Amino acid sequence: DVLRQSGTTTGFSQPTALVEVTLSNGANNDIAITGTETLRIVRIVGPTGAFSVSGFTAPSAGRMIVLHNTTAQAMTLTNDAGSTAANRILTLTGADIVLAARTSSATLAYDSTAARWIVASYN
Repeated sequence: DVLRQSGTTTGFSQPTALVEVTLSNGANNDIAITGTETLRIVRIVGPTGAFSVSGFTAPSAGRMIVLHNTTAQAMTLTNDAGSTAANRILTLTGADIVLAARTSSATLAYDSTAARWIVASYN
């Protein structure tokens, strides 16, 4: 465990956690990410058709999320649209990013100045 502070709350948390998140076909906005880990590894399951991801809840300065697409569908990261403004993703390409089925991942970091999740890397 590590000691961390979020706003006026101080407590202990795990620095890394792996969770499985079930998404649906189509647009997935404001996806709930629970916990206070600095790094959250998110294993995506569920979609059987085209799907997109536009943002995550629980933003916190410097927090990182690694998305692992395990589905048989390509995953689209939506650029600065869909989710609530502070939960949105900035791809830094000026456009959406499409990631391959089964073999792709993306790392996002939360930038509190931009108030967006920033795509740090993807494959």
